[in-house]
Amino acid sequence: MTATYARKLVEDLRARSTVLRFINFGETRIFESAAGQHNMITLLAKGRTEEVARTSVVKGSIKGKVSSEVVVSILEGTSGDVDYFEIPQSALYTGTTISLSNSSENPIEAVLEKLRRHGTKLKSVVTINQGIVSGADKVTKSHLRKFGYSEEDLGRGIFVMSDEEIESLKLSDHELEIVKPFFKNSDVAKYWTKRETSRSIIYADKRDRTLETRPALRAHLAKYEEAVSFGNVNAPYLNWPRSIDFEGEKIVAPQRSRTNTFGFSAGPWYASADIYYLTPPDEPLIPTKALLGILNSLPIFCWLYFRGKRKGGMLELYQVPLDEIPMPAITIESQPRFEELVGLVDSAIARRLESPTTDISDIESQINLAVGELYELTESDLTVLAEWFDGFDS
Repeated sequence: MTATYARKLVEDLRARSTVLRFINFGETRIFESAAGQHNMITLLAKGRTEEVARTSVVKGSIKGKVSSEVVVSILEGTSGDVDYFEIPQSALYTGTTISLSNSSENPIEAVLEKLRRHGTKLKSVVTINQGIVSGADKVTKSHLRKFGYSEEDLGRGIFVMSDEEIESLKLSDHELEIVKPFFKNSDVAKYWTKRETSRSIIYADKRDRTLETRPALRAHLAKYEEAVSFGNVNAPYLNWPRSIDFEGEKIVAPQRSRTNTFGFSAGPWYASADIYYLTPPDEPLIPTKALLGILNSLPIFCWLYFRGKRKGGMLELYQVPLDEIPMPAITIESQPRFEELVGLVDSAIARRLESPTTDISDIESQINLAVGELYELTESDLTVLAEWFDGFDS
């Protein structure tokens, strides 16, 4: 269990309670009427003892409606769809993480320790930022209720607009300079990103006073002044424009993904706060495309799955889990491997741009081998990860 801002709670549990049971149902639908679910039962005893904690973790999620008989079998420890563990209280806690499985019985943990020992973290290699928060992408039902806009306004663009809406404003070339292509998190795939979009954002940054010489854009935003100003200290400008080079070379990742999904962009690529930007310095410590290969590799997927944050089966690629990804040693000896990764990633991107669904498993196998060597993993280590992933993927 991981929670970025739960340090005090975890410390309190560790100091003042004994964990008796954790039963993690994952995304299994326990309550028929609820949409998205992630259910867990926690049993604690007041005071600190050395009683062994019993944990139960549902494998994946049990499909369909769950009967009372299935729930009883999970609780009683007889279900074949559940992993059961007994964990000493002293082994439950690692920093602010609470373990639900016995890591000493999991060979993957030994491999992950090899990654961790490298010391350098991703936050030392790139700048990591969340995307833009406009404050008012478009007119919503909430805006209709609060500000009395007409039903005809529902869905109309405020800061984020369609090509047709932009065209209807008849903007000058000067005004179009701050109208930027705006992408969605679904426009990010492994290794590559979509290069075209039918949406744009008015990138009005208060620090540059960009609206002062752009009357048509200012008039458009003034039509929705109440929505633009609501909770926005920078109105009529973007709420949080960010200090990111949106136009240069970068890696982008969706906040949530079922796998480690990192895409490359070298041109204008603006997106909302459900995207994280990994921007290299002027003189990168690791070539950007080599870093892209590392982040999309099997060892890093396993790291994020076991040591990062998850919600059910989804990886949460947020600030802290991204910050903490271990990087391989950056030495003269590692440079040939970085160069090899750049070539492999170029091939992966070229194939996927030509056909987004084309098979690149041969390239990914080579990337995994190169990344494994950078982390000083043995053939046996990579086999452990691959065998676990084959079972997970099936």
